[in-house]
Amino acid sequence: MVDTGFSSFDTMVDKANRLLKDIEAFGWPKERRKQSYGALRAVLHPLRDRLPVETAVQFGAQTPTLNRGIYYDGWKPADPPVKMSNEEFFARVRSEFPYAVQGGTDQLVAPS
Repeated sequence: MVDTGFSSFDTMVDKANRLLKDIEAFGWPKERRKQSYGALRAVLHPLRDRLPVETAVQFGAQTPTLNRGIYYDGWKPADPPVKMSNEEFFARVRSEFPYAVQGGTDQLVAPS
């Protein structure tokens, strides 16, 4: 548990850390945690960009506060949703995640 001196901040940081720790289950060592952050970002952005604005906002509202910042970073809600097939979605995730994942990058989206 982190101690920032503000309980609401501590809760936000702990929720974000729990999610990153879950992502670390893909097998990279803790000292390479930036990969967890990169994986989260590489999946959230294409997901957000393909959703209608209202749905994207509803999804974002359900994410932990710090992760919501990652989700909304760089978003242009005035842009229409990007139409993409599942394969195009997976290709975008692969292009936004520069690290190797055992079993392939598609495991970030649909872990077995």
